[in-house]
Amino acid sequence: MAIVKWKGGWPDMGFFDQTLERIVKDIDGFRGSAVERWFPAVDISEDDDQYLISAEVPGMDKDNITVEIKEKTLTIKGEKKTEEKKEGRKYHRVETHYGSFERSFYLPDNIDEESVKASFKNGVLKLSIPKVKEESAVKKVDIAEE
Repeated sequence: MAIVKWKGGWPDMGFFDQTLERIVKDIDGFRGSAVERWFPAVDISEDDDQYLISAEVPGMDKDNITVEIKEKTLTIKGEKKTEEKKEGRKYHRVETHYGSFERSFYLPDNIDEESVKASFKNGVLKLSIPKVKEESAVKKVDIAEE
């Protein structure tokens, strides 16, 4: 096996470094702008009687969250207010998301919209959406004598 040596040393990495730096600056330029949006993480599950939705909204108050059901679509809306930055303090990294959000989910036909329950504790919104008791798919018709 032959070993090939690069003649003339390493290639100029300046172009690579400049390009990478420009990409990182572009990404950082989006932080806090309208381009960056946040959405609460949501878990959806079901059991025999209900659908369960759990949405993580840390740092929010329940008064800043709205839950609506319209035409078999569940919508969770809210706004997480920005904390004021303290003057004279240096911020090295801010990864907390602020601003408004909206998440919508289609619901199946077998739900009881009038009995939906919502609770909020420790930054977690929980929704219980009861299922309508389904009638038997086959209905027996009695035949009367004439």
